Amino acid sequence: MAKEVVCPPCGKAIRGEHDDELVANVINHAKVHGHELGDTDRSQILSEAREI
Repeated sequence: MAKEVVCPPCGKAIRGEHDDELVANVINHAKVHGHELGDTDRSQILSEAREI
C-alpha cells in the first residue's frame, strides 16, 4: 500500500510505494531541500504517514 507524508517546512507531499521507499524519499527530500531531520527516525516518519 502506497503511503505519503507532508513535509512540514515546505508542504510537499512525499510518497513511497512501500515503507522503505517512503523513508528513503523523505531522507532524500530533506537533503535536496536543506531541511533538518533532527532526531527524526524511521518509526517517526512511518507514524506520520497516511495510506493513499
